[in-house]
Amino acid sequence: NAGNLIYATKGKAISADKNLEIDAENFEYSKDKDELKAFNGIAFYKHDNLEVEFDELISNQKTLFSTAKGNVKIVDLDKKITIETDTVSFDENNNILESKTPSILIDKINKNTLTATHFIYNLNDKIIKLKNDNLNDFQNNKYQIEVAYINTTTNKLVGKDVMVDLNNLSFNINN
Repeated sequence: NAGNLIYATKGKAISADKNLEIDAENFEYSKDKDELKAFNGIAFYKHDNLEVEFDELISNQKTLFSTAKGNVKIVDLDKKITIETDTVSFDENNNILESKTPSILIDKINKNTLTATHFIYNLNDKIIKLKNDNLNDFQNNKYQIEVAYINTTTNKLVGKDVMVDLNNLSFNINN
């Protein structure tokens, strides 16, 4: 296409600002859109210390907006949080990760697991907002929360419309 499209296999792409590095099996680059598609790989966002595994990633260098699809696994290497989902978008201008597909969040430090139908992770504020979540904590207590906010710096969770199912170990015989 008059040199507008570039195809490559098994390699590494680095953004102009050197913030984003992508290792992938296949690449398609459109010069006129300044858009890179990568397939079956891992992206590393240096400024945020995020690693993103994906089946497909579309990254636009003009808008600084990326979308990862298929078997997406995001690892916040600083906060020790892993997020698994089907589709996630990353707005680098505002430092916001968002998924409107069912997601699993695993807190590696406290061993808590959350499932949610939608999340927004503001990396500047270090706040994750979740909708329709289920939390299983390390003691196997179960929480259903309509809307929850997690501060990843303080590890505090604030929720609205919470239902709690505590395990029997939390009670003694006189309770």
